[in-house]
Amino acid sequence: MSGGICAGFMGVTTGCTSVTYLEATVVDDALVIAKDQLLEVDFVLVKHAKLNTPIYLRKKDDQYLAVLLECTHKQCEVRPGAQLLKCPCHGSEFDSEGHVLSGPAEQDLHSFNTWHNERQIFIQ
Repeated sequence: MSGGICAGFMGVTTGCTSVTYLEATVVDDALVIAKDQLLEVDFVLVKHAKLNTPIYLRKKDDQYLAVLLECTHKQCEVRPGAQLLKCPCHGSEFDSEGHVLSGPAEQDLHSFNTWHNERQIFIQ
């Protein structure tokens, strides 16, 4: 499933990011998605019934980074972008690794351990 996120200022659209949502399966307490799902996109959002908000997953060099898109300030769902994650509730900004760039949030987004094999990415 895909969607779009557009950023605008005073009604003028300044850019759109295509968003791909993936449903994860569970194997040995880890969320699993197919590695080929990230071949042609900057990031994907991983969903699972046990999560209130999706996980932002992107490739960096030869590893995968995964953070929960739940703001550490007031638990609003953070909006993803290729390089910036922004909370629509109070304006907190995070880099693509989940580190706080500007508040009011004071804590980084929750990150997950990831590993991969030839075909799959595991998030735990």
